Amino acid sequence: MTDQEKIKEISQVMLLAGLKKMRELGNVGEHEYREALNVVIGSWLRIDGPFKIQKLEDMLYPHYQYKFMPFVSTEDFTWLQEEAVRRIKEHAMEKRTIDHLSDILEGKAPFGYDIVENIREC
Repeated sequence: MTDQEKIKEISQVMLLAGLKKMRELGNVGEHEYREALNVVIGSWLRIDGPFKIQKLEDMLYPHYQYKFMPFVSTEDFTWLQEEAVRRIKEHAMEKRTIDHLSDILEGKAPFGYDIVENIREC
């Protein structure tokens, strides 16, 4: 790991620690904190775009059912549609993949998922 990469990781950890404290004090909302967390974790895991980490321990508590339901937020679905357009333009794909991406572009969520505005209210 280069010195620049080390500095980047340290900076990200400091950012998250600061945001966590600000959230505890009520200065940063949950949404802003989660957005920053996604950016940092996505950077560490080299993930582009939204992602979801499921903690199986949450299956022990009924109030976390929403975390395991087949829903995608409207914001994440918009990202999927934008990414589908980009990938169709930039990559050669087999017909079934193109058909799958075309369904997404037509507004159909993949794999039987539903599109919802606020997942926590489901």
